[in-house]
Amino acid sequence: MNDLFKNTFIQALGVAALIYIGFQLLDWGIDTILRILRSFDNWYRIYGSKWAEEVAIAFGVLYLLFAAVINSRSR
Repeated sequence: MNDLFKNTFIQALGVAALIYIGFQLLDWGIDTILRILRSFDNWYRIYGSKWAEEVAIAFGVLYLLFAAVINSRSR
């Protein structure tokens, strides 16, 4: 059995199999990430873009209030 693993053809076949599995895992990971981003894109188009301006204004007001409180405490 040890002689089988010393065979150059078997070693090359093993390396090719590992590379194939690696690329398949990479493809699976990229596909999963793209599916998540695509679902987020659909969610944003349906719900998020309607509230984007209001959310930006709310975050701006909250930041201004936070900055005012922090600056008033330091003096």
